[in-house]
Amino acid sequence: MCSAGKSGSFFYYSYDNKYVLKTISNSEFEFFKMILEDYYFFIKHNDNTLLQRFLGLHTMIFNDIKMHFVIMNNCFNTNMKINYKYDLKGSSYSRLSRDPNDVNYKNYDFNIPMKDLDFEDRKECIYLESDQVESLVEQIKCDADFLSSKNINDYSLLVGIHDFGKNF
Repeated sequence: MCSAGKSGSFFYYSYDNKYVLKTISNSEFEFFKMILEDYYFFIKHNDNTLLQRFLGLHTMIFNDIKMHFVIMNNCFNTNMKINYKYDLKGSSYSRLSRDPNDVNYKNYDFNIPMKDLDFEDRKECIYLESDQVESLVEQIKCDADFLSSKNINDYSLLVGIHDFGKNF
């Protein structure tokens, strides 16, 4: 299965949906190579990190065309159907997945991740125990500190919601 991302990257999913191959630009490839060792040790020493697990960084040359890509685990690979996906940044600026002036504004395309203002508009809630909240906040801070140390300032929390009231 293949899909195109907003960034222009292509996403290819393995037959069993466990892995994702994402095409990346030359500059992204060079950047990944530069931080790869630090990333590896961060992931190795932070079992609860919410950062994506990259499993491979590759280049393929075919007919003199060079293509760079990463292979990562699919964080939405589960036996339960994910009814809604959110890409949350903790911001409201440009964080709506659809145009409010569109006549079909209330019709969500559940195949694409929704954003922060969609989460708010749909009155979604995630209930956690207080110790889970503390642990989650601590891990997000740790992950953000690592990303910041690498001059990465784009951080999203991908959230998949299985609605027990909808198709199992």
